[in-house]
Amino acid sequence: MPSRLRIHTLFLSLLFCTGQASAIWEYETFKSGSLQHLVAVSGTQKNGRELEVFCSSEDSRPTLALYLPNQRYRIREQVEVKVRVDQERTWTLVASRHAMAITSSYIPKELITDFASGNNVQVVFPLSEKKTGSETFPLNRSAKALAGIVSSCK
Repeated sequence: MPSRLRIHTLFLSLLFCTGQASAIWEYETFKSGSLQHLVAVSGTQKNGRELEVFCSSEDSRPTLALYLPNQRYRIREQVEVKVRVDQERTWTLVASRHAMAITSSYIPKELITDFASGNNVQVVFPLSEKKTGSETFPLNRSAKALAGIVSSCK
């Protein structure tokens, strides 16, 4: 007969995996002073990382942001980020790494289309000069969340 600890561990593992698999993208708008922000956001990963596509009333270009809450970059620097949807097309984006995020201030509409029709997106980003990190996000319901971005961002 299995131990209670083993059953409890199995239950928690199933609960955690189910929660990750059902993470869905959401669309939200909010105001900050006179600025209107439009954001399509992935479900938060277990490590707190999040992927967003957003624009604002001040800058209507679609922007990609990868939030890395456990990173603290003190100096703003230009980096390259690789984005791959469903192991097919890879996009290389010029980005800025600063504080707890890596942002690419312009992403092509075709990449947004790939997000909307894909299953998963992998982002490969520099951790240091010699090390890279990667994060994979499910694209569940991304088409619905990105529809607001496509119609509002230029």
